Parts: sequence; C-alpha cells; structure tokens
Amino acid sequence: VARDQEGRLVVRVFGSYWTRSESDDPAAVTAALVDWNARLRSPHVSIAHLKLWADGTLFSDGALLLQPSCGAHPSVGKMTFSGAHIAAQTRAVQEAGFDMHVHGDADGSARTVLDAFAQVQKEIGRGNSRHLIAHNTLVAPEDLPRYAEMGVMANCTPLWGTDYHGQYRTIYTELLGAERVEERVFPYGDLVRSGAVVTFGADLPGVDVDEIPPLTQIEAAMTRKRPGFPQDEAFVPRQRIGLVDALRAYTVNAAYQVRMEHQLGSIEVGKRADLVVLGADLFGVAPEDVHS
Repeated sequence: VARDQEGRLVVRVFGSYWTRSESDDPAAVTAALVDWNARLRSPHVSIAHLKLWADGTLFSDGALLLQPSCGAHPSVGKMTFSGAHIAAQTRAVQEAGFDMHVHGDADGSARTVLDAFAQVQKEIGRGNSRHLIAHNTLVAPEDLPRYAEMGVMANCTPLWGTDYHGQYRTIYTELLGAERVEERVFPYGDLVRSGAVVTFGADLPGVDVDEIPPLTQIEAAMTRKRPGFPQDEAFVPRQRIGLVDALRAYTVNAAYQVRMEHQLGSIEVGKRADLVVLGADLFGVAPEDVHS
C-alpha cells in the first residue's frame, strides 16, 4: 500500500485474508477480512477474498478422494475442513459482501466444497456471490455442471495439466489408474465447455518462477504439453481448449473474478488501458510456439 501511495507499484494486487484451521471462528475470520479490506487498500491494492485451504495435496494423502487411490496402500485421503465449517465460513463471508477462494485438490474435496456452497445458497440465496474453487485437480463428471449452475468459478493452473516435470503422467496414473486419469484429472476443458467461469493462474510457489508468464500457461491449456517440449504426448488431450477460451481465462474472466470487469479485462471505451503488446499475433502462431 505504501509503495502504491508513493507511485512505485507497477502491478495490481488482489489479496486475501486466510483461514487454515477448523479451530478458527468464522465470525472472527470474517471480521479480520473486513478489517484488512478497509485498512490495506489503495488505488491498485485490494483485499476482498477469504482463502480457505479445504484440503492439502493429493500427493501427500491430504485431499479427499471419492474412491480409494491405487497401489499398495489405498486411501481416500482427508480434508482440512469439514463441509459444515466451510458452509459456516462461506455464509459469514458472503453476508459481509466478500467472496471465498477455496483450495480443492481432489474430487471428494471438490464435492464437499460444492455441497457447502449449495447449502449456503439454500439458506441465504446466491446473491451476488462469486465464490471460487482453486486447482480443481480432480472433479467427478457429475459435479462439473454444478459450477455453472451455482455460479462457482474454477481457477486452474494449465501447466499442471501436462506431463509436468516429465512426471505427472506416471504419478497420476499410478495413483489413480488410467481410467480415472482420463475421466477427471485436470478437467479444464470440461469445465470451460460446461459453461463455468474459468480463470487461470500460475499458483506461485507451486510452479517455478520462469513458469509464471501467462503465455506459458496459455500454451499448456491449448496443447496439454509442457511448453518447450513439443514432442510430449498430450496429457488427456480431450481437455485441450482453444486460444479464445484460454485468453478469456486470463482477461475478461479474471477481471470478473476480482470484480473489476467494469474496468479491466477487455479493450473497450471507458475501461483502463492495462495492456501488453505482444511480438506476434497469437492467432497466427502455432500452439506449441505461443510461449516464445
């Protein structure tokens, strides 16, 4: 905030307050979010989301599966928060006029969060809420339509939908089996086609610094290959999306996520000229060359 007030901040910052434990009181957490939103603000800084780690990572058995994993020690994993607590926290945040940003790394976790959001909508309605599930690593096919139906956004990291580090294909296949991988791993194309509002991000520090650039992630979304590795076999190729949808995820949809669609996200009269000029027309570039 101080840097922005001095005219030295060259990016927009959309931050969040966070909750990590079931022992956190939803009312107290929401009050802290309201306080941060009021105190820590400037023309280019805003804190208007609550980040809730509903689970940990699937790799560490810290996310909930609908069916047990494969291998010598099958498990369904676990969640950090119960559905009841997620619903209570969501209701408190929504009634205060803010949005939830919920971490979900497996299909059981995604369903639990969606059920919690549905419970809140049943109690107080959808209102103007723009709650979001981040990562969406696994989503059951029957849960995909619920995002659009309830107005829940899906934030995704396309690079993870490739054979990331040359390992993800093997890791996920051994963990879940080939059928589950094909059906529900990183279902970003399915989410886009379902009508959900999908946004993209790099999830630093979940990726390396050189993997942050949007063009890297956009290429991954289009090809389901690691940028710079055109010889890769596409990872669940049916989940590929086109350039227009990939660009929307980083522009108009992202602006909608942070409630700035009236100012950002598209080139229109009256909107802010937050623009980048690229060295080539992406619509004339081969998908495997977009990152360069």
